[in-house]
Amino acid sequence: MKNIVFQRLRCPVCKKLFKPSNPVFLDEMNTVKHQSCYTLFSPFSVKDRGTYRYIIEKYDFFADHY
Repeated sequence: MKNIVFQRLRCPVCKKLFKPSNPVFLDEMNTVKHQSCYTLFSPFSVKDRGTYRYIIEKYDFFADHY
């Protein structure tokens, strides 16, 4: 069974914990940021967007595998 990490990740820009309903971007380095914290001057392009819950559940690399 896949254990999803919802309460441990923080936005690297504002340092706040993500809430499941927060709108976020996932960039090409697999970094999750609040959409409001993302700037056009970011060195990495946006790979996906959605709520924090949607992004965390969509990508397997966010799951705990132990």
